[in-house]
Amino acid sequence: MSDSTEALRVLMQSTMTAYTMFYNKKYNRVESLFQVTIKAVKVDSESYLLHNSRYIHLNPRNHKTYFYSSYKNYLGTKSEPWLKIDKMLCLFKDTSEYELFVAEFYDKSTEEEYYQLTDR
Repeated sequence: MSDSTEALRVLMQSTMTAYTMFYNKKYNRVESLFQVTIKAVKVDSESYLLHNSRYIHLNPRNHKTYFYSSYKNYLGTKSEPWLKIDKMLCLFKDTSEYELFVAEFYDKSTEEEYYQLTDR
């Protein structure tokens, strides 16, 4: 594990622990706040990067209209100055090609494949 990965893991663990302690104290609770452990997986190839981008955008079932999704930014219909999408979009000819990339998997996959997209 690289130093930066380890530093990020420690930061996330510290942040989640501090928030859990705050929340439990505020609401007079003692149990665990988070049900699942967050795991980090190294994105080590361009294909896995693309796979993850598509997964993130397909995650909400109403991904085309979901308010909190960055999908519209990738399609060029919305702009957030803090969102850096150039490195991802440079892998495609244009935004319509990215939209087709996402839609092809959604249209061709079964619901089971669609919701197991992150299994690695």
